[in-house]
Amino acid sequence: MSLITPKETLYVHNLNEKVKKDELRRSLYQLFSTYGRIIEVRAYRKPGLRGQAFVAFRDVASATAALRKLNGFSFYDRPLAIEYAKSRTKSIRNDDDDDEVDDLLPSEPLPAPVPTSSEPAAATAPADIESDSE
Repeated sequence: MSLITPKETLYVHNLNEKVKKDELRRSLYQLFSTYGRIIEVRAYRKPGLRGQAFVAFRDVASATAALRKLNGFSFYDRPLAIEYAKSRTKSIRNDDDDDEVDDLLPSEPLPAPVPTSSEPAAATAPADIESDSE
């Protein structure tokens, strides 16, 4: 198994596919911004990419704190699965190349997250986010 070096960008998967893209991005931003400054949140609705997102922090320490606290957290009735992305997002690298999603996905998936007893078991996404249509 290859280890992925900690990066500012987190790969978030096992997201509820029924949540609208804009609502998902806002909710992820609200949830993850507690751990540091977020540069970008990318959520996908394309077939094969549904239920996945990337959250880019300004620094590795913030990304690491979010990964440790939110991995397994119940979000829209599903436990979040969070890993470091394989590479940094374009907004962090500041280059002109377009990122391919495959370049960011981890090479080997981690086992399913197991909620710890110290984390709230029945936590859900914020209820005050308004619904929008695509």
